[in-house]
Amino acid sequence: MRRSVFATWLPLCAVLTLVTIPSMRAQSDPDLPASAQATATRTASIRAALTSLQILLEQTRTNHDSGAEANTLAAIANSYSALHQQQRAVESFQAALLIWRQLGNREHEASTLAHVGDVYREWGFPEQANRHYRDALALFPATEKAGRGATLNNLSLTYFSLNNRKKCVE
Repeated sequence: MRRSVFATWLPLCAVLTLVTIPSMRAQSDPDLPASAQATATRTASIRAALTSLQILLEQTRTNHDSGAEANTLAAIANSYSALHQQQRAVESFQAALLIWRQLGNREHEASTLAHVGDVYREWGFPEQANRHYRDALALFPATEKAGRGATLNNLSLTYFSLNNRKKCVE
């Protein structure tokens, strides 16, 4: 199956938008501390990226490019997570997860499950995070050591937060 241009470089451009838009600086307010101005600038950049990602999502759907659609949904989910909109992040990751399952792409399915676990962990729901991390570990191929390692680390962090030190070191 041929990878489309969308699957290759447009999601990358959208993600780079999150960190490189100097023109999206918030209005400078001398009464605001620098950290508040930086937060406003970051939020404006993420919102601009979300707008671009929504356009890209429609294009991937029009082109019937399921892989690019799932990648774009994951980028949207990461943007929502950065804006602390966890419910929307989970919903976007779940939509991407459904596509990866339909495509039979177990590695991307595992990675997406781990990302859902990350959102639940950051949201303060370690039990849900653990469930997603365990599901991800069951799907990661043995050769995907980085994904497995990161998921095991995050799983141990959730066990630690649940005061389950025994499981944490296993």
